[in-house]
Amino acid sequence: MENLLPLAAYDVEETGYWARLPFLSGLLYGLLTVIIDVVYARADAVPPFSGVPGALFTLVTSATFLGLLFPWVMRAQIKATRRGLFARNSWIVAHPPENRHVDYRVLCSLVAGGISSAVSGVIYVGREDMVFVPHKRNRRGNRHVLNMAPLSALGISMGEQPGRNLLQRILIPRPQPTLQLQWPGGCAKFLVPSAESFLAKLSELTAKLRA
Repeated sequence: MENLLPLAAYDVEETGYWARLPFLSGLLYGLLTVIIDVVYARADAVPPFSGVPGALFTLVTSATFLGLLFPWVMRAQIKATRRGLFARNSWIVAHPPENRHVDYRVLCSLVAGGISSAVSGVIYVGREDMVFVPHKRNRRGNRHVLNMAPLSALGISMGEQPGRNLLQRILIPRPQPTLQLQWPGGCAKFLVPSAESFLAKLSELTAKLRA
């Protein structure tokens, strides 16, 4: 089975999220540490820190620690999941239904609403249809297989960017457009790397499969 995108395509920073996350997470954690220190100091009736220099030292060290550690751990977990999906490891991959004959696959995320609702998995492409299968690490309520058929009536286009809340607007300065798949009775949007160029590739492939 052929992967339509190489694993390296998923490591490209398109949105600016990973560049901003260390600063925001570090700042929030540093401020939280300062607040907790002040609260406990008042409860114990002792002066918090050692004046302003102590507070700044706590803020900077806490912010630096979490700003570096949290994004690194988070990204490492995401990369491990992608490597598992790409390698089709049994601990993460949920295979398509047995009655499906598929020749191609692409790692992606299904977006049902805002960006927080994204469900990671794999789209399998065959001569008759496409099917999206969430991976095993998703919540049980988000593991429903989505069948998109028939391939002959499947429309492929660019979709709108997923909705973002205020914090996500700060963290994601360049939101990705979605890849929209539409078939009789349904429509779904997916996040894939370089969606516009992948749209052309997927359109060419589906035309070939229909012939």
